[in-house]
Amino acid sequence: MNPSSFFRAGRWPARAVLALSALAVLGACSMEKKEFAEDLPEYRADLPDAEWAELSKRLPAVPNPDDKNLVVVEPAVSQSNFRFSVDPASVRVDPGRIVRYTLVSVSDMGAVNISYEGLRCGMRQVRNIAIARPNEGWQQAYNEAWRDVDPSSRTLVQNLLYKGVLCAGGGPASMNEDVLRDRLRYWKRHAYGVEARQQQ
Repeated sequence: MNPSSFFRAGRWPARAVLALSALAVLGACSMEKKEFAEDLPEYRADLPDAEWAELSKRLPAVPNPDDKNLVVVEPAVSQSNFRFSVDPASVRVDPGRIVRYTLVSVSDMGAVNISYEGLRCGMRQVRNIAIARPNEGWQQAYNEAWRDVDPSSRTLVQNLLYKGVLCAGGGPASMNEDVLRDRLRYWKRHAYGVEARQQQ
C-alpha cells in the first residue's frame, strides 16, 4: 500500500498519533533551550549566591596595598577620604551574573580596608564576602547581605564598576575574565563612556 494513501485513509492508530505529537513538543522544547542561553541556570540572575563554606575554599590571595599591579579607580565625585583600588588578579565570573573582585581602600590617614566583594550585575546589587587586614588572612564579613548599588557614599566605587566596567547590559561586561581585567585597567574609557551616553 502506498504510505500516502495509508495516512489519507486515517489508518494510523490514535496511540501512534499521540506519540508523534509528544515527540514534536519535546523536540520544540529542546530546540528552544538550545536557542536561548538565558534559560540556562548559569545565566539566571535570580540564583542564590554561594555560602561562606563554599566561597572560603576559593578566595583569592590577600593583596598587598602597595602592590603596583592594583588598579586605582576614582569615582567622578569623591564622597570619602579613601583611595580605592581593585586587584585584577582577583576578578572572576560566577553563576548568577556575579562578578567577584578584591577592593582595597586606603584612607588619607593610612588605614587600610580590604574586602572581597560580589557584584550581581543582573540585579544591580553588591555584597561583602570576606574582609582582611594586611598580613592577615580572610575572615567572613559580618555584614554579607546583598545591598543595592547606587551613587551614594556607601557604594560609590561599586556604582562605577557596575556602570560599564565590570557589568554592562544587565550582565557581566564579558564572560571572559581576561577581558574584564582589561576593562578594569582602562576603566576610565568604559565608565566615562557610559556616563557620557546617559547625559545625552
